[in-house]
Amino acid sequence: MNFTPTVKKMAPVELTNWLNHYLNEMSRIVIKYGGTLDKYIGDAVMIFFGYPTSRGLIEDATQCVKMAQEMIFRTKIMGLDIRSASAPANAPSATSAASAASTVWIIPS
Repeated sequence: MNFTPTVKKMAPVELTNWLNHYLNEMSRIVIKYGGTLDKYIGDAVMIFFGYPTSRGLIEDATQCVKMAQEMIFRTKIMGLDIRSASAPANAPSATSAASAASTVWIIPS
């Protein structure tokens, strides 16, 4: 996604608005599927499943995959909404971030 070069071109208010919208949507999806949001890392979110509560290895993994699929779907929609609404033409593409940087680790307890 080339986040750093892209955001250097955005005004602080534009960047703040874009990140708030994007991270709020991603956080909502994490909660919907029972993930634990560990932290934000720039435009990324670190999420884990199975702690503090687990639905079992298979169900945790299933929910994680469903969450990732919804994130990818939502970022495609957001990319269209963002570019046609308030964000500038040089706003980063959330779709590339979600599809290129998604990693799933399953660590049994």
